[in-house]
Amino acid sequence: MGQVAGDVAQLHTAFYEAAANPQIWPETLGMVATTFSSRGCLLTTPNFTPGAIPHSPGMQDVLDCFFSEGWHKRDLRTALARAKPAITGFFADQDLISAEEMAKHTYYRDFARQAGVPWFAAALLTTIADDDFVAISLQRSQAEGPFSRRELKALNTLLPQLRNAAELARRLATQHGKALVDGLALASEPAVLMDRHGRVAFVNAMAQALLGSALSIVAGRLRAARPADNTQLNGLIERACVAVTSRDEMPALAPVSLRDRDDEQLLVARAAPIRRSGEDVLGFSGVVLMLTDVRAVQRADMSLATNLFGLTVRETQVLAALGQYSTLEAVGQHLQISREAVRFHLKSIFLKTNTHRQAELVRLIAKLC
Repeated sequence: MGQVAGDVAQLHTAFYEAAANPQIWPETLGMVATTFSSRGCLLTTPNFTPGAIPHSPGMQDVLDCFFSEGWHKRDLRTALARAKPAITGFFADQDLISAEEMAKHTYYRDFARQAGVPWFAAALLTTIADDDFVAISLQRSQAEGPFSRRELKALNTLLPQLRNAAELARRLATQHGKALVDGLALASEPAVLMDRHGRVAFVNAMAQALLGSALSIVAGRLRAARPADNTQLNGLIERACVAVTSRDEMPALAPVSLRDRDDEQLLVARAAPIRRSGEDVLGFSGVVLMLTDVRAVQRADMSLATNLFGLTVRETQVLAALGQYSTLEAVGQHLQISREAVRFHLKSIFLKTNTHRQAELVRLIAKLC
């Protein structure tokens, strides 16, 4: 049976320091584990991701087992806790499952006991969104034993301060996201900040001025005026949101063009996923959507189209030639490449500029240049 050791009050200060400086979470979680006689301590979210679970020293082998054997896809403790939303403070295994069920369940038999963490206690720290939260979890070995009611009571005494620190970290993260978007405004970049579900969180002053005929906010989400443009915009935002929680390499996200119904306003939207760092589970994550108002471009030339749409040198040459020659054969002769090569590059340009016909592409570039 474990016991409370050390000065619990010191943990208050340590948690607030970690909230402001996520790099010291391992040290702080180690203090929590030592104070409550536990093998280790973790901060967890619903999306178990390798390398993205802050933990105290000595827990890496447990996490390696957790992921390598696929237990993150079938975490019994999280599932049981979610099924009991009435629990408001710290809870332990015995609050979730009977001793008989624990003795025979594969999760405890094949993972928890084998990994040396058969006992735990956990509590919700903060809710970031409807299905996104951060919880704290203490893990004990067989020798340390289950958490007693007295120990859970001591943890619950500490919990309000832990939650205040977590809320502070969450608010700092939100301010960081807003500061990022406001900073883009200083660089003459209209931008919209969205959470990882694509809901609008903040709009800088320059982007606010662009909202209207081509793009608006409806029920907390961006909506393009034209249905086809809206489909493209939703697809861009969805792909960016998926990239936020993925550990894969950042994808290349092609910009989309947004027009009003009278074809008088033209915006180009680009998305940038913002991921949390591995140790900062309370940090900002979401999507920044940057907008370019084509009408407001003071000095537009072909380099603008190249940079805006991520065109290659050859694609830029093909695009420039399209403004001078009416046929693909003529473009090919001018560039000394085959008609098939021109067609190949043109397909890539269509994809990158979100256009579908040569005439539509020429109109777009004419507005840019």
